[in-house]
Amino acid sequence: MRDQFLINDDLNIIFVDWKGGNNLPYTQAASNTRVVGAETALFIQFLMNQTGVTPDSIHLIGHSLGAHVAGYAGERVPKLGRITALDPAELYFQYLPETVRIDPSDAQFVDVIHSDTRSILVLGLGMRQPCGHIDFYPNGGETHPGCSLSRVKAFFVSGISEGLRRLVGCNHQRAIDFFTSSINTKNCEMVSYTCPNYDFFEKGRCTYCGENGNLCPIMGLKADLFKNVTKRNKSLSVYLRTREEKPYCCE
Repeated sequence: MRDQFLINDDLNIIFVDWKGGNNLPYTQAASNTRVVGAETALFIQFLMNQTGVTPDSIHLIGHSLGAHVAGYAGERVPKLGRITALDPAELYFQYLPETVRIDPSDAQFVDVIHSDTRSILVLGLGMRQPCGHIDFYPNGGETHPGCSLSRVKAFFVSGISEGLRRLVGCNHQRAIDFFTSSINTKNCEMVSYTCPNYDFFEKGRCTYCGENGNLCPIMGLKADLFKNVTKRNKSLSVYLRTREEKPYCCE
């Protein structure tokens, strides 16, 4: 993702390394998100004080538990520009109060890609609950084209360890793949459609994009072009299909 960002833009990209706190047991890792979020906020405040950078120019991106880390940081930095939450972790966060999970109040614009919304009982890892200004549900947010094939291939190409990781995590990882692919893909946008649910979308009942196309947000980096579509703390749920390989768009 870093390399894709730097192809065409001169950006300052900072990674938060919290591998010492995001290992098993999961309960401890989930608890540590609060601490890491607070420390990230302190670092952002330090940057603003030392360099004069403004909060609206800062974009936090987090995957799984990292999405909630970004939320905790955002709630401590007023007027933070944007948070992109990539398949926020479900367990111990879904349907809990906004103070303990990512939510629209954590930044001026919060976009969420839900890629593994199945129940934790069947090894789903991400939240189904809308938690941003725009919540994208590619392929209904559950199973994605290409994941079944990649799981089988991984056992033969990458070995048992990597194969097991992909067996459980392919759909969860897809949110990262979708966003990364969007950074430099041209003439093939992942256009989504506002719809009550994925079943309605599959039946072709949701094709209206509004007079200015503002009801059909683009998933990925360009999602912020549609940040004025929703009200401050309201969520807009949108749906789309993807292909099994990048650039993923179905246009």
